[in-house]
Amino acid sequence: MTETTWDLTPLFPGLESPEFQRAWEDLKGRIGRLKELLEKQASLLEVLEALDACLEAATPLQAYLYARYSADTGDEAALAKLSELEILLLDFQRLRPRLTRYLALQDPEEAGPYRLLVEEAKEEALHLMPEGEEVLAAELSLSGRQAWDKLHESLTSQVTALLDGEEMPISKVRNLYFHPEEAVRKKAYEAELKAWEAHEVPLAFALNGVKGEASVLNRRRGYRDDLEPTLFKNRITRKALQAMQEAVRESLPLFRRYFLLKARALGKERLDWWDLFAPIGQGRRWTLEEARDFLVEKLATLVPGAAQVAEEAFRERWMDLLPRKGKV
Repeated sequence: MTETTWDLTPLFPGLESPEFQRAWEDLKGRIGRLKELLEKQASLLEVLEALDACLEAATPLQAYLYARYSADTGDEAALAKLSELEILLLDFQRLRPRLTRYLALQDPEEAGPYRLLVEEAKEEALHLMPEGEEVLAAELSLSGRQAWDKLHESLTSQVTALLDGEEMPISKVRNLYFHPEEAVRKKAYEAELKAWEAHEVPLAFALNGVKGEASVLNRRRGYRDDLEPTLFKNRITRKALQAMQEAVRESLPLFRRYFLLKARALGKERLDWWDLFAPIGQGRRWTLEEARDFLVEKLATLVPGAAQVAEEAFRERWMDLLPRKGKV
């Protein structure tokens, strides 16, 4: 029987393990080291290597804690430690305005493999608020955007729908959209809508809290609109985005024709929302083992290296496979 939950022990055995404690202290030390280097105006390479070391130390801690939390938002120990990590990383966030301005003054040609980082810092520095305001924004974010974001994740992972007398998590309800019987799909769709309606007010506040903060900060940082910093972070131009959007618009007639043909295959004139994922033709249920073997076999015919990665992902339990209440 395939294990369905992921195995996080390769990262850390647990929150109280010596490995976790050492990693925590290591991150604190590396942030302190970066601060010292910035204060004494160290060489570019020293600062960049210290920055790299901070990110390298933070990544496994963030990955472990968020993986635990996202698999079970009721994991109070993981949530508490995740909040502590956010406070620790606040020390790093306080350095960012100074770090960005420092990098912006450097020559990208001297940055070696970090050239892109220096080039982007030059652009980002044009949109920095005064250092005190940037630090204040980072500090307020813990009880602002990040708190709203956690509320959204916690709430949406705990929402359940009542279907034929059974209380089910939303992720499990959505799986019923693939059911061959329309009556089942329709019931699932209506049950999900009803479940979300019961939580629409806190979810609306969460959305407004996250996006409202971002919009205010974007305006204070001198961006022309909320899209500009998003394009910058994703390293694409406005022109590239417009080209992708135009490609989508040009493809819409094909998608509409597909849905029209699917509706006819289901014996309808128009496709209902609950029929978007309806299966066409006859199928069968697959076990997890069969699905694993199928994926590995087909990937092997395309990219042997990818097949090996997929096989290792199943064997080492890199994935948390099944829906359940409390899972983000």
